[in-house]
Amino acid sequence: MATDKEKDFESAFNDSYDYWFPWIEAAHTDFKYAIDNPMTEADRQKLRDENREILHFPVLRRIIKLVTGYERRNRLTLKIGPAEGSDDRVAGQLTGIIMPMMENARGHEVVSDAFEMGSLITGANLIEPYFDRRGDIQFARKFYNKFLLDPNFTRRDLKDCRYIIIHEPDMAAEAIKSLIPGGEGKIDEILKSPESGTSLPYTSTYGRGDEDKGTLSYFWERTTKKVDLLGITTTGQSFIWTGTKKSLKEHAQRYKGNLRTWSDHLETVKLTVLVNGQEVWSGDDPNGIDDYPYVLMSGYFYPEYDDAAVKLQGIIRPLRDCGREIDKRLSKILDIIDSQVQTGMIAEEGALVDKNDIHASGQGRGVWVKDGKRGKGEKIRSGDIPPGLFQLNNDLQGLINQIAGVNESMFGTEELKNQVSGYLLKLRQGAGLVSLSDLFDHKGDTTKQLGFKLIRMVQANYSKQKVQRILNKPVAPNFFTDDLARYDLVPQEGINTASQQQMHYAELRDLKEKGAPIPWKYILEQSQGQMKEELLKAIDQAEKQQTQAQQEAVKEKQLLDRMREAKINADNARAAERQAQVGENQAGAAFDRVKAARELKKMDLDDQLAIVDRLIKLEEIRNKGSLTKR
Repeated sequence: MATDKEKDFESAFNDSYDYWFPWIEAAHTDFKYAIDNPMTEADRQKLRDENREILHFPVLRRIIKLVTGYERRNRLTLKIGPAEGSDDRVAGQLTGIIMPMMENARGHEVVSDAFEMGSLITGANLIEPYFDRRGDIQFARKFYNKFLLDPNFTRRDLKDCRYIIIHEPDMAAEAIKSLIPGGEGKIDEILKSPESGTSLPYTSTYGRGDEDKGTLSYFWERTTKKVDLLGITTTGQSFIWTGTKKSLKEHAQRYKGNLRTWSDHLETVKLTVLVNGQEVWSGDDPNGIDDYPYVLMSGYFYPEYDDAAVKLQGIIRPLRDCGREIDKRLSKILDIIDSQVQTGMIAEEGALVDKNDIHASGQGRGVWVKDGKRGKGEKIRSGDIPPGLFQLNNDLQGLINQIAGVNESMFGTEELKNQVSGYLLKLRQGAGLVSLSDLFDHKGDTTKQLGFKLIRMVQANYSKQKVQRILNKPVAPNFFTDDLARYDLVPQEGINTASQQQMHYAELRDLKEKGAPIPWKYILEQSQGQMKEELLKAIDQAEKQQTQAQQEAVKEKQLLDRMREAKINADNARAAERQAQVGENQAGAAFDRVKAARELKKMDLDDQLAIVDRLIKLEEIRNKGSLTKR
């Protein structure tokens, strides 16, 4: 008799399958257009009946590889930043855990694969972070034909998705047992019974044909749980109480007025694991994050549209008709060209020596005719290729680019007559990417959602010792706070480097180029270049020599300043001495003039004039000499 969980699973599976089956079929066709020949069997049979070769030209792959190539070349890493006014230390430590995790567990490759296969081709993929047997987080991609979602979901973050079904068909019995330890006996029993009718189309099988196989299903349901909450009245913070009700009551009484307690229902998820539709495990969220361990990588999503086949689609969907028409016309052109070599002959019966020569084809082939029968056979003329057929083919290719939102500049295939400057070409490429910006926005949002789930998975499952071993430093006191991911941290996209230190080094260089006063020695200490220790030693030696040279320069400057001061003092002293000498000279001159005046009275007029003349000249000489000394 079926359990309640088995009934719930079967009901959810049937509802979701009926609704999403048209989308799965359309996604499978999209996938064929991207990697295979999308012709139907009727188209193939028609070509066989006309003795024409079945050809396929994957012109749409060029569009896919352009967009996914741009995404991979400009890929950003996932880091954790602090919210406004929050603790930067915890954000840095979580970044130090998640960045190497994304690098070592191929998280970036899984995200890029999901973007290509989901957003661009089929319309949707799921990304799953999960724990391996060693307790480390790994990443997996769930294909379009491996999951079913609640038909009523409308949000890309799956917050309103009531359930998710993951379907893994044709798994070997040993593989199933390895994923559900402790349930080996029950699994063997189930595999002996007829398999349930729940299956998804277009799924690949693997494993040996002679081994036991089964279908493993994960049935995730969104629900609520009742919890006790403890609130701090002064700060407004609240915490989920994980202890006993007795200890909770004691704390409330002890800190009466500062603490308050109450009960509430919080959102969570439950998981049921089934093999061939029969329940083998059921319980609370094994990851401890109270949310689905999946993020949706989707392309164009129209939740308000009622047709599931159109509601989710990638960039391939609107290009399929053009791709099919290009296949048809190129096949016709090649068929006409092939028919130009030999289209056949019309001949009277008995005109040819060998009647099989009428089917001869190829260059340089001759046909023997009987005597007198020449001119009784003629070659069938083939039709010319209509010139408009080539132009129509080019127009279809241009239409593909227009519908996809790309231009030739993005491919780097501008015609020679339209050669432009590199700057203008870059502007055209950027303008072409504007039409694809919603796809890249959705991809960035999906990456941030993945970051939130990784934060909670690390907090709920990593021990303090494991975190300290990864970081090689003490763990921040509030590292394991419950509401840290909701209020204090923000997943961000940063420079794609292999480690947190390399990203820090790149950010420091960028700040230095913008003029920040950051010492080069500190920047180089954060680098991970080869022979870094020798480089730092050389820098230390150069800094010591520079410091010594600066000290010697200071000493020389001080000595020159003292010598300059001494010279100024000496010059001032000499100037004062000269000034005093001038005064003495002037006083002596006045005494001589008085003395001379007394003697003049005793001389006659001529003698007096001669003496006066000499005194005047002497005075002029003295004055000139005094000016020279000054």
